[in-house]
Order: sequence, then C-alpha cells, then structure tokens
Amino acid sequence: NPVASFTAKNLTCQSDTLTFTDKSTGAIIKTWTWNFGDGTTSSLQNPTHQYTRSGDFIATLLVTNSNGCTSALDSQKIHIYAKPVAKFTISNPDCATKAITITDQSTSAEGKITQWNWVFGDGTTQILTSNAPFQHIYQTAGNYILKLVTTTDLGCHSDTLKISVVVHPLPVPDFVLPKVCISDVFAIFTDKSSISDHTESGFTYLWNFGDAAANAGNPNTSTQKNPQHKYTTAAEYTVKLTVTSKDGCVADTTMKFTVNGAVPKADFTVLNPNDLCRKQAVMIRNTSTLDFGNLTKVVLFYDYTNHPDQFETDDNPAADKLYSHQYPVFNAPATVNYTVLMRTYSGASCVDEKMQVITLK
Repeated sequence: NPVASFTAKNLTCQSDTLTFTDKSTGAIIKTWTWNFGDGTTSSLQNPTHQYTRSGDFIATLLVTNSNGCTSALDSQKIHIYAKPVAKFTISNPDCATKAITITDQSTSAEGKITQWNWVFGDGTTQILTSNAPFQHIYQTAGNYILKLVTTTDLGCHSDTLKISVVVHPLPVPDFVLPKVCISDVFAIFTDKSSISDHTESGFTYLWNFGDAAANAGNPNTSTQKNPQHKYTTAAEYTVKLTVTSKDGCVADTTMKFTVNGAVPKADFTVLNPNDLCRKQAVMIRNTSTLDFGNLTKVVLFYDYTNHPDQFETDDNPAADKLYSHQYPVFNAPATVNYTVLMRTYSGASCVDEKMQVITLK
C-alpha cells in the first residue's frame, strides 16, 4: 500500500493562503483525497487553501495508487490565528483645512496589533506603530474614502475597513465697513460672506464690535446678518465676524474700522485762480481737514448757482487730491463767473461745505 504523507505550516493567519505539499510514497499514486477539516476538500496533489475562520483544524490526506490500493490516513493539526478587526471613529464636523481627529478602536483576539496602515483618500498615506488618536487635514472639500488595515505581531492582517468622509467647505467671512462719524445714529455692518456650496442661507453669525464702552443696552456683540452698533467715541476699532456654516464649519475675519470725528472742515484751492482760461480745465485741490479719522466723501458742484443738480462725487477722498473740470467754451462775454461748492463728509450726518466764485476769461 502507498504511504500518505504531507507537509503544511501548522500556524498561519485567517484568510492567508496555505500550501499543502504531498510527500506520499509507494507505487505510482493516482488520486489524492484531501480534507481540510473545515468542510472543504480537494483532489489536487499539492493544493492551496484559505481558512475563513480561526481555530484548530485537522487536515487529512488519503492517496490511492495505480493498483487501486489506498493508504492509511495521514493527518496534521493546523492552528489558524484570528485576524485583527480594524475599527476607528472620526470627529465632527469635518471641514476643509481643519484638523480631523481619528481615534483607533481596532481589536485582536490573538496577538498584539503593532501596525496601522492608513490611506486617507486624498493621495496621502501614513503607517503608524501606535493607536494613539491623531489628526489629519483635508485641504479641499469633497468625499473621501478613509481606509485602515491593521497588522499583528503574528503577521496577520485585518480586512480593509473603509469609511466615507464628507469634508465640507469653510465659509469665507467678509463684510462692508460703514463710513460713519461719531454723530451718526448707528454704524451698520453689511455681510458679504460666501461659501463654495452656495448654502449662505444656512449661516449663523457672531459679530464683535471691539467696543470697550459697550453696555447691555448697546451690546458689543450681535448674531444678526447685518447688525448695527452705536459707537460713543471717535477712535479706531477692530471688528470681528465669525461665520458658522450649516455643516458646523467655522471661520472668522477681522477688520480695522475708524469712527471718524464730527467736525470736517471743507476747504479747497483753485490752481492759478487769477488766470483761468475758458479753453483749459480748472484744477481744484482738496485741502479739507477733519478733527479725527478720515473724510468719507467729497461732493463738488462746479456751477452751483445755475446747476445745483449737477455734481461730482468722490467716495475715496484724500488730502491734496486734484479734481479737474472743463467748463463750456464761450466767446462772449469776456468773462464768466461760476460758483464752486465743495461738501465734505466724515459720516452720514457730519458735513461741512465751502463756496467760492471763480472767473474764467
């Protein structure tokens, strides 16, 4: 009779491929009957097999030769290590450019987990040798698949755990600073915040007006979209806007803001006032002043007496800024007088004006 014999690793990991090598002897062997002890069989001479569950199994082999003689049963005990189970959680909310905390919760019934192989789905990977919580930053909003494979000191690998991570866009806080003086009733702030997924309607707001003199009746904060605040001192303030999206993503911005003084002094100089020619533009230099802060607007009437409805508005005035105006060319009379009026503002209610008659030849 033939003698059945085989070799195989007696310790291996769940789902790893195990090779069984026939070592039987005797006359020419024609058939091999394998039983792997887990309900599966094979008739190959040197089969491979994957055990899908852990535990102890008895693998056996019977061989039959060309004469029809069958061997005695050869057997071997095989232990299959349980593979580790990958598991983790992620913090919320998940926002672009903000750190996400990843907490490992993987377990192993046999052996100690010694390696964590992370694939973040954004083109980056990381191999760790500790299960301490750590952070990852997704630079752009989108849907990502975060994967984890763990490995034990026995060499066993977990199945790949995949978790979908939805990374939301950050809001972009922005607002328009009011141009106000200390005498204005309120400073009104206008929100211009945006977000790439166009869900601005879901925003919540927190304003800080930077006003140390604020009180319960005139609070320093607001949750309105376009709030108003009364400042009581002409000074420079730092205003902060914090915006939270519908998905809980938070961003803020700060801007310097000046509450101007209440006493603008309108003034201007006409260049070459005694030699103004009808065919040349008249040049006017702004020499207006203010007790504190900046002028917010200059309005120039070049012919106030005859055309009080025609004027030029400058919303960005500056000291010594020049304004040019070409009057209609005339042949008679020899000279024409025009009334120039300048109004200067440091806020909605703080205004001063100067009037001067000029003569063109």
